[in-house]
Amino acid sequence: MRGPLPGVPALLQPAAHALVMAGEDVTAAVAGLTPDQVWARPGGAASVGFHVAHLSGSTERLLTY
Repeated sequence: MRGPLPGVPALLQPAAHALVMAGEDVTAAVAGLTPDQVWARPGGAASVGFHVAHLSGSTERLLTY
């Protein structure tokens, strides 16, 4: 790992690192995409933008429980 994240208790460090790394992965995955590409629905499938928004909302909901 990259060392402790400031302000995060020791027992929560693994989860905090996982969230930080997931955020970095999402940022890298959509880097360079145009808004049209992010919201495109090839073959009627859900867009990349939908999945990114869903990931954010689901994570927030899980953390409130």
